[in-house]
Amino acid sequence: MQNLTRIHDSTLLTQSGVYQIDRTLYRYLEKTGTVKAQQYIFRPLPDFSRDVESQML
Repeated sequence: MQNLTRIHDSTLLTQSGVYQIDRTLYRYLEKTGTVKAQQYIFRPLPDFSRDVESQML
């Protein structure tokens, strides 16, 4: 597993990036919603929907 870097600015999200949320790996798809209520859509990576820690053993 690579070193993780925290993303504090949503403008840094890229569709080529892989992100770890609650120990599961996701790919960023798109941003939807309004300016006041933005939503960020992620999809779990295939075969990586289980906890990352269990795969590192």
